[in-house]
Amino acid sequence: MENRYWIGDPCYIVSEDDWDLFCSETSHDDLGEYIDYHGQRIYFQSAGGDGEWRFNCGTFCVDSGIFAVIDLSLMPPTMDKDGLRLGILFDSKPDLDTDGYTVIINGETDWDSQMNDCDWCGESEEWCEC
Repeated sequence: MENRYWIGDPCYIVSEDDWDLFCSETSHDDLGEYIDYHGQRIYFQSAGGDGEWRFNCGTFCVDSGIFAVIDLSLMPPTMDKDGLRLGILFDSKPDLDTDGYTVIINGETDWDSQMNDCDWCGESEEWCEC
């Protein structure tokens, strides 16, 4: 299936009617925090909160502080399809990992984590005002 998998913040595609249920049914195992939602186990990742992570394959935004790989073929018809634009679509299931504030998709590190920090103030050179 083309564009079957999506990486992004679930708050953008889980309907408002399901969001409270989605957040209240979380569990934890050796692989991390997850929810069983409409036939799929969705594992959450976090990289320190809200923001935007950019890659060669696209950009995804985070507003609820979490993100995940979601199999769109298992999402209910109530899914908010407009929210798909705030994530990255894939034909096959991508590998997603985090290391602190760094996000890694299929071995590629997000662009912001590849930037150098200012030697003087420690801020990203993109934001540094030194």
